[in-house]
Amino acid sequence: MTGSGGIRMVGDHRREVMDKVHKAAAEALNDGAKELLRVANVTAPYRKGILADSGDVEEATPRHLTATVGYGGAAAAYAARQHEETTWHHALGRRAKWLEMAAKEDGRRIMDWVGSQMKAKL
Repeated sequence: MTGSGGIRMVGDHRREVMDKVHKAAAEALNDGAKELLRVANVTAPYRKGILADSGDVEEATPRHLTATVGYGGAAAAYAARQHEETTWHHALGRRAKWLEMAAKEDGRRIMDWVGSQMKAKL
């Protein structure tokens, strides 16, 4: 577009810009999910470490901007019950609802950090 004092469009870079934004978002979300897993593992019930070691992050991609934190693998048979059963006793500092509580207690800090990570990548 040209004109007297107007804007001249020399190329459409929207796709390139959006690709960069989505890539940065996916990387930052994955970092945040790994931080949530780290925080959650601090209070996960612990006997032999099988439960905490089964924690995993299903990573976000630029096309699917959702990172998921979960437990399973060798602990799949009892991870959900262990998480939900609030009447079971745990060692000092360990608890039921460890993943949910980590998200409630540290979620704001982690998401603020994700935002700053994304900003730094852009």
